[in-house]
Amino acid sequence: MVISDLSSLQAQVQIAETDRPKVKLDQKVELTFDAVPNLTITGHVAQIDAVGTSSSGVVTYNVTVTFDVQDKRLNPGMTASASIVTEIRPNVLLVPNAAVKTDSTGASYVQVLATPGGTPTNVTVTTGAAGDTQTEITSGLTGNENVVTQTIASGGSSTTGSRSGLSGTRRWRRWTRWRRRLQGRELAR
Repeated sequence: MVISDLSSLQAQVQIAETDRPKVKLDQKVELTFDAVPNLTITGHVAQIDAVGTSSSGVVTYNVTVTFDVQDKRLNPGMTASASIVTEIRPNVLLVPNAAVKTDSTGASYVQVLATPGGTPTNVTVTTGAAGDTQTEITSGLTGNENVVTQTIASGGSSTTGSRSGLSGTRRWRRWTRWRRRLQGRELAR
């Protein structure tokens, strides 16, 4: 490809077929760059290929991300990390993914410590959306519990607690991350 207009850089990313139904035109994207530390640029999904590409049995879809602003420090061919925001939910209760477990009937639960060093108690919860590191709890917890994220047994049992919460004005975001290269927009389309 011949790059003739460096003033309008875009990022081309590939997404997995499982993520394709979640990604929509005009969704917000945050981009970071290996070559320019501490630079985050926002953009939006401008185009999604209608037909996927199969390679070694894995189907991906190309997505074009248009930047909201341009930065002269960026050049075609640079590596970028793109985070597409597929869902925003305000005022939710979150726990680390490691805290959520499933019993033999398929019900979700977390272990709660009433006192530090005490015995964990299983509390049945209803889960909502899940991200890479956190899961939304829609019922079963109040937000003031200490949930267990790790249990280690070596002769005795030791547990690590984590405060559930992050509710209030903090927003939960479901991110899907892709790492791809920037490409310049061709002048003639």
